Amino acid sequence: MSQQAPRWFTEAISSSHAKRMVEVASCPIRYLSWGDRAHPPLVLVHGGAAHAMWWSFLAPELSRHYYVLAPDLSGHGDRAGASSIRWRPGPMRSLP
Repeated sequence: MSQQAPRWFTEAISSSHAKRMVEVASCPIRYLSWGDRAHPPLVLVHGGAAHAMWWSFLAPELSRHYYVLAPDLSGHGDRAGASSIRWRPGPMRSLP
């Protein structure tokens, strides 16, 4: 017997998102966004060896109430422009 996925999941994986980029300390950071910018922002951060699309099943549901942003952490995620992805050379600041 085959089980169907829940309706919320089917709708979520078929919903669209925007791909954007911001530069932070000379490093391009790509991120995905869902929802209306007028809503309060909610930032979802992935763990190691992951990427922003890991949130694609949950972000559409959250976007009913929030403007959801999911960045690809430096060196992770969207590899289409891999040659333009730069790793940071070291710590951003010194610790005492």
